[in-house]
Amino acid sequence: MLRCSVFLALGALIALSGCAKTGSPPGGPVDEDPPWVVSTDPVDGAVDVPVDSGMFVLFSEEMDRASVERAIDITPETTLKTAGWRGPRLEIRTAEDLSDSTTYVVRLGDGIRDYHSVAADTAVMFAFSTGSAIDDCAVTGTVTTDGEPAVGATVWACAASPQPDSLGVVSRCGASAITASGGYFAIGYLNPVRSPYSLVAFLDSDADGAYSPREEAGTIVFDAATFAAPGDTVRGLDLALEPPADASAQPRGEPTLGGPTAGGTTTPQSGDVPDHHPPSAEPEEQE
Repeated sequence: MLRCSVFLALGALIALSGCAKTGSPPGGPVDEDPPWVVSTDPVDGAVDVPVDSGMFVLFSEEMDRASVERAIDITPETTLKTAGWRGPRLEIRTAEDLSDSTTYVVRLGDGIRDYHSVAADTAVMFAFSTGSAIDDCAVTGTVTTDGEPAVGATVWACAASPQPDSLGVVSRCGASAITASGGYFAIGYLNPVRSPYSLVAFLDSDADGAYSPREEAGTIVFDAATFAAPGDTVRGLDLALEPPADASAQPRGEPTLGGPTAGGTTTPQSGDVPDHHPPSAEPEEQE
């Protein structure tokens, strides 16, 4: 009788252990929270940063490292030596010392995501200077194509005149932005001493980071933004993209430059970009 009771008890335990269990899947709950930046070094707005400094970004969690490394963008263009990791902390080292008395802007573009492939929902950007002040001029406007807002267009603000190479391709020549809703763009941290700035706007259809007038809609407006003093902002530029040049009518290496003249330039006013930050990436309300 005792032996039967033992077998019955064991059978009940086995039956219970086979029942379905509710709760989180193995490994814990699914990660759906987007990653965010805990801190940067140098901090945003730092000045007198040593020229041999590295740049550090601490994320809230482990990242998909390849997605972050592909998205690193530094203005002025800088050759990277290494991009190393220690847990969620990214270290960026340049091949050479930074330039003296220069404002640097570090961006981590679209596509960065965490270890579980959850994309970041806010842009990562910080600026610092190896001199005593941050460049704080800015230019804003809209980009259109066929009269409609061009969302996702690339815009460069170039202190040097953009020039095509022997194949007619224009390489990046300055600070950049991607147009947002309504075709709106804002580029900050510009140096008034280096103005006037020319603007290049185009649809980077082949995602090569260069403007090919023969194959991509775009425009170049020379000397579009002039700043009279630190803190000035040129607002309301309208950049209308021209269609790609006709390959049969125009040889490669002779792209159409210039495009329509930018309109709506307002008189720059000091103090339009507070706290060394570029204007918001949202269009201003119209009165």
